[in-house]
This record gives sequence, structure tokens and C-alpha cells, in this order.
Amino acid sequence: MKRGQTGTKANYVGVEADSAEEELHLFTLERGSRKVKPIRYQLDTGTEVSVLPKSTYLSLFSEKKLVKSAAVLKTYTGESIPVVGEIEVRVQYNSQALTVRLVVVSTDGHALLGSDLLRKIKLDWSAINRLSDANPALTTLLDQHKAVFAEGLGTVKTNCTKLHLCSSVIPKFCKARSIPFTIKDIIGAELDSLEAVGILEKVSRSDWATPTVTVPKKDESYRS
Repeated sequence: MKRGQTGTKANYVGVEADSAEEELHLFTLERGSRKVKPIRYQLDTGTEVSVLPKSTYLSLFSEKKLVKSAAVLKTYTGESIPVVGEIEVRVQYNSQALTVRLVVVSTDGHALLGSDLLRKIKLDWSAINRLSDANPALTTLLDQHKAVFAEGLGTVKTNCTKLHLCSSVIPKFCKARSIPFTIKDIIGAELDSLEAVGILEKVSRSDWATPTVTVPKKDESYRS
């Protein structure tokens, strides 16, 4: 999301977007007051402007007068995000405290912590990036769907997909590329491995064919 003059456009990742990375608490303080109001923010490093849903503004900061905002916000698919205005608040995170402006939008969802505040507030990334399996909801979810999270590759077993081509389409069969003799056995073993786990299926003939592209990996194996 970008802030600009009226009439300019900006990209904006919506408040419900999957691109948000983490959630954390910033403590927003009223100007002239020591009353702390904790707000749960969603951290989105791809959003350039920090936003506050109108519902949160009305419940916590309704006595603060909104000022006109020049921000023009759009989702990544082009839909406009209605901007209500901006408010100035003082925020505190750990021992850091500063005054910032938040863009108030009429959409519902999480408050978004964008890169404008990330440039001003030093976050405790070690705590934010820490993974834990002690979350009861996560444990329950993993137990309910063990097959989905099992080791190895899975396959879709309930649906069958068929591609329908135009009658004018002519099948294309490309010859296999020659590979160096020194890695022939390595590539053969890789193809056998892919066949064994069900990724590839051996056929005796086909009207369609395209050669594989053998790419060396950092561990000296090859990707086919």
C-alpha cells in the first residue's frame, strides 16, 4: 500500500489477506492520557501504510477527530479500499514510544501494521519468528488432519480431472535431449525415484511429449 496525493493509485494487501506474516500486540496510548489500549495488529511487510478498521476506531478512538487523508488505497486485484480519514495516536512497543498516523478504512478485519511503522519501530523479531507447538488449537487441527500433514507427498484421490482440447489442436512430440554420460545413471535413478512415489507414471507410447530439463542443485544432486 502506498500513500500519495489524491488521484494517485497504490497497491494494498487487504485486511484479510493471506500474505500477512504474523500477529502481535502494539499498545496504543491516548494523547494526554496514560490509559493503555492494547490493539492486536497483523504484521504485513508488503503493506506500506498502517491501517485501522473503522470499527476499531469507533470502539477505541471515537473521541478523536478524523482528518482528511490523501491516501488512495486499492487491493492487489484493483478494488478500491474506502478511506475514512486519518488519526494521530501515540503507540508503545516494549520500551519504544512514538506518535504515528494511522489510516482509517471502512472495511472490517485486522488492524494492519505496515512498513511505514516498521521503519520507525524496532520489533523483537526473535520473538515474532519463534515457532511453538504448544498452541492447543494448532495441535487439534494437526490431529484432525494427520493424513494431510503426514511426511512425504500426497495425492488427490477423490476427484478425476480431464482436459478437453480443441479439435484443431495437433499433438506435439519433442525428442528427448541428450544428457552427459557421466550423469546418465544419476538421472535414471532420480526418474525411478519419482516413479516409485507416484509422481511420474511410465507409459509405452504417447502422442504428446516434452523433454525434461536437468538442473544441478547445490547438494550436487539433480532436479528433473
